[in-house]
Amino acid sequence: MAEQDYDKLRNDINQLQEDLRGLTGTVRELASERGHQAYERVREGASQARNRAHEAEQSVEREISERPLTSVLVMFIGGLITGLLLHGRR
Repeated sequence: MAEQDYDKLRNDINQLQEDLRGLTGTVRELASERGHQAYERVREGASQARNRAHEAEQSVEREISERPLTSVLVMFIGGLITGLLLHGRR
């Protein structure tokens, strides 16, 4: 009787080990899939940000070429204000 219980326990442990191996494989596959999905979302976001930055750059270039004197004046005033603010912090 004790030997039958021992054999049953051994079989249960073996079955549990097989179930854990299967579960580990499933978790690994899910994690890999989630990681790939996250990577794709980051890539798409970076691509969109790159496109927006390029559009902004073209907009600024267009604005500067259409109004060069105004652009220089705005940049000068911006630099002057920044210099005054940074000088005041010392």
